[in-house]
Amino acid sequence: PPPPLPALLCAALMATLPAIDANDEPKSLAAFRFYCCALGSVGQLPEAPTQALPLYTDEWVEELLSRCFAIITNLDAPEHRGAP
Repeated sequence: PPPPLPALLCAALMATLPAIDANDEPKSLAAFRFYCCALGSVGQLPEAPTQALPLYTDEWVEELLSRCFAIITNLDAPEHRGAP
């Protein structure tokens, strides 16, 4: 039998973290859109009322925030501000 949907969703969330790339804005935006759609639909999964997501939340959030801060730092760099 195939793995349960929550396990597949968690695997996808972890696998798409490298898509958040300070040097590739379209790819990063696609990853953020995926996260919004995926996390917004967690309550609609058939297993949702009885099963928590098997996601290493601390690790995932730490990596997600690290990549978000890298994007912010990159945007704050002089070459992105138009400074000489």
